[in-house]
Amino acid sequence: MKEQNHLRETENKMFIDLHLHESAYSPDSQMTLDELVQAAREKGLISAAELGYLEQYESPEAEAIDAGYRDKDGYWTGLALVPAGFLVNNDVLEEKGLEAPKTWEDLADPKYKDEIIMASPAISGTQYAILNGTLQAWGEEKGWEIWTAINDNVDFYAKGGGEPGPKVCAGEYGIGILAMTGGTFALEKEYPVTAVYPEDMIPWTPAPIAIFKNSENKDAAKVFVDYYLSKEGQEALREADARVMARGDVDVPSEIGTVDTTKLIKQDVLLFGSEREALLEKWAELAVEKDS
Repeated sequence: MKEQNHLRETENKMFIDLHLHESAYSPDSQMTLDELVQAAREKGLISAAELGYLEQYESPEAEAIDAGYRDKDGYWTGLALVPAGFLVNNDVLEEKGLEAPKTWEDLADPKYKDEIIMASPAISGTQYAILNGTLQAWGEEKGWEIWTAINDNVDFYAKGGGEPGPKVCAGEYGIGILAMTGGTFALEKEYPVTAVYPEDMIPWTPAPIAIFKNSENKDAAKVFVDYYLSKEGQEALREADARVMARGDVDVPSEIGTVDTTKLIKQDVLLFGSEREALLEKWAELAVEKDS
């Protein structure tokens, strides 16, 4: 317990040093914590690299991480992947004579009209990753055709990624689109719900680590990065928060179900930043009043 508390205190201090005191996302800005969090939500570390805010550092531990999960120039490296899928209310679907969806294209079936809830991709990083990742996988034409049909089945868009789960558990909706975490699967023990990984493909959100360019203690920051990219550090993070870790030699925790990692979308995460404005503009035209 003492070691865990010390680690937590160290993490907190390092977070403050790296992210608040000097970095604050922009080299010259003096942002508040709330402003920093909002900036991270809207842009993320991937965009920060493109804007020149990050220190280039390729950890020796990065060799154990798939090239698709890290920046080719060493500005950021993936710590973990947060997969996405469905949470279905078994009672609601049974009452309405519906089978649980197995693929993303299943969600476009008119039989699910008004039974789907998901967060707005303009607000939720997970939902934005789902939208961008599936569009990359399907291609623009087919992708927007499917999302147009899914939009017809969505009653309204939640204002945060944490809203769909509770509403599905409460029986307000039969299907929720959300991040698949240990907490998602834990709901199965309390409610008549089942967490489902899509059979066709699994979108995912990268959880990267990086060092801001004007951080004062870069040497300490590099030690911090090295540790959490090491097998030991990755396992410690996995125990603290069940998820798919970026290192291939760290097992997927049982708390998030059986994940077929071969189904993870082969996506270019750099497009998450460069395509964001245009993609969300098109999304706004599609969703109109449902997402306002």
